[in-house]
Amino acid sequence: KAVLEKMQLKSKNNPLTFAATMTLYRKTQDMKAAKDAYLDYKKYVLNRSSFDFRSYLYLHQWSISLQFYEDTEKLYEILRSKWKIADHVETKMVNFYVYTNQHEKALPHLKYVLEQNPDLVNPIVLKALIDKGLVKLSNGSKS
Repeated sequence: KAVLEKMQLKSKNNPLTFAATMTLYRKTQDMKAAKDAYLDYKKYVLNRSSFDFRSYLYLHQWSISLQFYEDTEKLYEILRSKWKIADHVETKMVNFYVYTNQHEKALPHLKYVLEQNPDLVNPIVLKALIDKGLVKLSNGSKS
């Protein structure tokens, strides 16, 4: 907590400070403070003139964690339009779509992750897609 306070004094709007703040709020289960911090940081990031991948990445991650789902797809599109597609961002989108019962929307993201880095696929999410009949296993591999 003391380190976070120093980070906030030195660089309040640094993406790492935001991530540490959100992690602390998650551990203390102070969801109101987490949502307020998210909204403040979102306003700061969206009003910046330059694009900072890490800032958008953390907003994207926390939009899912805090269930600001209306932001999740918009932030993904911003990340995708301004930066190369990243395996971990695609994985978060697979998880997001499965957790919000939009299973079919998860498939293009899942295909990308399976081709690029199959170790990132969440087995619970994969099982949900298999159970829905949207993904089949063949010869011990994912297809």
